[in-house]
Amino acid sequence: MRKERIIIKKMGINGEGIGYLNKKVVFVKGALTNEEVEVELDQSNQRFYTGKLIKVLTPSTNRRRIECYKSKECLGCTLLHASISSQELYKKELIRETLGKYYQDNPNLIAVRDIISNHKERNYKNLVTLPIAKFNNQVRFGIFQRESRYFTEMSDCFLQSKRINLVLKQLEELFQLHKTKEYNDRFKTGLRFLIVKEMDNKLQLIFITGKDGLKASLLDDIKNIQDIVSVYVSKNTSKYQEFEIEKYEKIYGKDYMSLTFNHKKYQVSAKSEIPINLAIAELIANSLPSLLPKEITSILEINAGIGLYTLAIPKSMTVKSINQYSYYSNDLKANAEKNEHTNIEVETGKFAELTGKILKNKQIDAVLLHGDRNPIDDKLIEELTKSKITYLLYLSENVSTCIKDINKISKKFGCDFIQAFDTTPNNIGMALFCHLTVKQKKTIHNKKNFTKS
Repeated sequence: MRKERIIIKKMGINGEGIGYLNKKVVFVKGALTNEEVEVELDQSNQRFYTGKLIKVLTPSTNRRRIECYKSKECLGCTLLHASISSQELYKKELIRETLGKYYQDNPNLIAVRDIISNHKERNYKNLVTLPIAKFNNQVRFGIFQRESRYFTEMSDCFLQSKRINLVLKQLEELFQLHKTKEYNDRFKTGLRFLIVKEMDNKLQLIFITGKDGLKASLLDDIKNIQDIVSVYVSKNTSKYQEFEIEKYEKIYGKDYMSLTFNHKKYQVSAKSEIPINLAIAELIANSLPSLLPKEITSILEINAGIGLYTLAIPKSMTVKSINQYSYYSNDLKANAEKNEHTNIEVETGKFAELTGKILKNKQIDAVLLHGDRNPIDDKLIEELTKSKITYLLYLSENVSTCIKDINKISKKFGCDFIQAFDTTPNNIGMALFCHLTVKQKKTIHNKKNFTKS
């Protein structure tokens, strides 16, 4: 394999450094802008090279010492070697580049605000989904990396909360004690995955298993682990790991977990998801009132979840919240009642159908849409674009999907600004809040109510 010296010109969309050799792009994981690096070229095609970083010859002022002992082989933290301030600048620039690539209107008219972060880069994950595998004759939490077959342990990750890491170590010890087996694709038995949620210093475990479920003796010992309040099992032998949450079965503990969030009390059922970083989610909730247009009095909230952001909307506004699944709606109703938010109505059903019906029959000023990693459904876009709403407020956790989505609706709605939140320090993930205004009223709105930051 040939070695070359490369000067890194910029950062790529996956956090890799990008340089050039003989006018061909070279992608280098672990390299930063303006660094001269020695790389080993390990792949070539007609369009680009990929290079393994051998040595940093001229380090960037943004490079820092990596303290994670797994960082050389683990592919989890793509930006760990960069300072937090430079990570945030990179993410802001990533938004601008993605706008330039996918947004067909003039992207320079969109104000991209500075990233909001709580600057906590360790132990921030309170939700993890972990593969279960056999390594050195022991059943462990971890995954074999595709490129190197290196086994990345996940029971002591410095991104996960300390309490989660502690319990994962205890579970691994119990696996050995009870001679627990990892999943066998032939016999459809054994342990596949574990989902762990931490709320208010308590833990919920959801095991994805084969048809044999969880051993009774193993469960008895799990019950004795401090801070575990419930255990669920989903028996799932799907080849493609498409785990249906409808199949969750409680085998120990409480039906709901309690969560204190933004000075309010919430109930969270096992099927309801929570953000992986509750601390930054609180920052989003606290920022939401200032991001909403001041003149609106009514909001349709799509994909509201359990109401973490719903209850941050001022009580002076009427809110119609819709969810696709009843367990989210049941949690949201209970949480609104518990916190005396009488301004919130909740309905369950298909988003496009409910949106069309509500926007036709009710006076709604703005739509607050919580996106996921999937693009906005074309039928929902049709309902939004033919409605009379003035504002569309879009919260997404995927940069490229988000920009593609706002481009799809750009014929009617123009984007005024994007406010991003650093949900996953040391990785490229972030949450984007996009403030969009119907185009025929945009000029008036900008003069009276909007100041670029």
